[in-house]
Amino acid sequence: MGIQFSVSIGYRNIFDDYETVDIKELIKDIPTKNGLEIIGYFLAQLHTNEKDPKQQIEFLKIWLARLPDIVHERINAFINKIDESPNADYNFLNNVSALILTEILIENANDINNEDNLTPEQELNLFKAYLYCSQQWIDKQLPGFKIPQIKGEDDLIRILLPTQLPFQELLELKDFRLQFIKANYFFRFCENDEQFKVYLDIFLNEYKLDSWQIYLMNLAGFYITKSENQKTPSGINVPDDYPDVINSLQDLSIDLSTFKRSDDFLSLRDKPVYRINKNDFVFMNLNFLVDKVYQGIQFDLARVLVKHSATFKGKKIKSTVDFIGIFGNEFSETGLFYSVMNYAFEKSGYVKFVGENIKTEIPNGEQIGRAHV
Repeated sequence: MGIQFSVSIGYRNIFDDYETVDIKELIKDIPTKNGLEIIGYFLAQLHTNEKDPKQQIEFLKIWLARLPDIVHERINAFINKIDESPNADYNFLNNVSALILTEILIENANDINNEDNLTPEQELNLFKAYLYCSQQWIDKQLPGFKIPQIKGEDDLIRILLPTQLPFQELLELKDFRLQFIKANYFFRFCENDEQFKVYLDIFLNEYKLDSWQIYLMNLAGFYITKSENQKTPSGINVPDDYPDVINSLQDLSIDLSTFKRSDDFLSLRDKPVYRINKNDFVFMNLNFLVDKVYQGIQFDLARVLVKHSATFKGKKIKSTVDFIGIFGNEFSETGLFYSVMNYAFEKSGYVKFVGENIKTEIPNGEQIGRAHV
């Protein structure tokens, strides 16, 4: 069968003015909230279906519905060309290109009122803006493909590592269930550890929550309602009857005054939600939302502890790096790992030793282990 390639559709494949087009001009008359709702919707579907060819066809049908015939013709010509190769298929929408456009929409946010439907001209401009971002993504990858012929695994690795590895977590579905299990372990650890119980109280007071269970329930609710394939819009409306949910979403919402574009989407990772108004929110990337469950807890807790001048063993926690080190030593390497191992081998007949026991018997055991990894 050979190596299968997925070829993305770029701006140059459909339009002839890539060198002169200004993406800011393309999006200036499109209500930012509409643009983010549309891109957010597609990103929600991409969360589970980017590699599904049938899904890509559905994406194209939705986008092309009111676009000019010439665009249809050029899209069809591109697809037909790709179909001629047995080792290639085409990709219209992908997470990275959509996130690039999301950042550009946020960076150039306007106050134009939301419309029930975009005009055909606005739809065309948003389509062109997406393909422009896709072209940028394609061009960044091209240097990694300058190998005359792929002769073996080494050549393939030389291509895939620089082009795919930095973005692999965006291209694969993240399982939120595992993140919730780890988060549950962590919060239960906090309840039973004298120092971390203090940190937990500071954290809950900052978010105005009565318990960590409410924090996780809010995140779980956000994710589950957005995971229904092709049924749920990109936005969520939260009635005033649920102030805790509104507060949690607000804490996860982008602050336009501090937002900065970056190649690894740091601002979107930190704040993966866009607030439309008091009660309406848009989820901009579900993988980033999943990250907030466990990985995000670490950084959120670090930020809160630094803000409130919390201490560890008498020393002030001055930075996120300080706390992540504490988190790793006090919980990840002991609380989480040992808890999982005890659970996994609870009914086994194995003799179990914790790290402290092994260090007593083999003082330099960690160094020996690293030497053999």
